[in-house]
Amino acid sequence: MSAGLQLVLRAAAPLPIDECLVMVVTLEAGSEASTVSARLNLIEGDLAVAVDGPSGQTARCVWPWPVDAMPRWVELAPGQRLAGALPLLATDTSSPLFPSPGEYTVTATFDAAPGAAVSSAPVSVRRTPPDAERRAAVLRERDVLQSLLSASVLGAAADGFVVLESSRTTTTRTLSALALDRVVDLVASVDPDDDRSVADVVAAVSAVLPGGFADADPRRAAIEPLVGRRLEEQALFRGAPF
Repeated sequence: MSAGLQLVLRAAAPLPIDECLVMVVTLEAGSEASTVSARLNLIEGDLAVAVDGPSGQTARCVWPWPVDAMPRWVELAPGQRLAGALPLLATDTSSPLFPSPGEYTVTATFDAAPGAAVSSAPVSVRRTPPDAERRAAVLRERDVLQSLLSASVLGAAADGFVVLESSRTTTTRTLSALALDRVVDLVASVDPDDDRSVADVVAAVSAVLPGGFADADPRRAAIEPLVGRRLEEQALFRGAPF
């Protein structure tokens, strides 16, 4: 276990609060090889996120349901990285993680090995007023938030997804398509040469159906043709070092 490990959160562009936020986090090895947890996702419990809000409020983002997943390990060679995607939608009590527009500070902490936690530097995230108030209201509903995280439609969320399907961002549309099991239609709508859209699809899928944990899910197989030869997207999608 190398003391040179760094956890890096990729900065997010300003985003209206009526759209879903997914951020990419990277565990980077130092000058020595390191054996680390491969569970760089919220679902399996090794990763947690703290959010400080514009009014001094604090929130914790972890997976709302216990997951009985065995440890998985990966060897990072010097300078290698492992990437994961974070669905920053809800608190640990399934309330909206970003309840109002403003500047938020996001910090991730990862249990890279037993007794060895590594934290990212804080990253500023600006959430702007909604483009569509109805969509913002839908993203405050507990059933909708839990449905997006679980990639399924729970409780009374179905009506909300009618609104979310028309979202402006690829990220929100991807999370909606996963929940509604309409991934084939999503893939058909995305230009494979549009690097930004492809990256957003891969990150959204990896956030709720991460590689190494959900490999058998057929929705991942439907997305794979979009991944193509892009090294970072391949690594994020498969949960593999790069």
